Amino acid sequence: MAWNEGKPSLHIHGVATDDKFDAYGGHILALKVGTGSMEIYITVNNEKLERKIEQPLNANVLQLPCLK
Repeated sequence: MAWNEGKPSLHIHGVATDDKFDAYGGHILALKVGTGSMEIYITVNNEKLERKIEQPLNANVLQLPCLK
């Protein structure tokens, strides 16, 4: 979770399989779990992460601190 204009902004990736165990991955926009199970892993950051629109692509980019 990051922050965008003072509000929470979720960006979730996931992998799911069908009944033949073929895997599909990508962005999770909505999710309904049927039979089976679901595992969720959350990484906690010590710093508050922010998103900011960057040009020229007009992309909503996560602002990460640079390591020195």
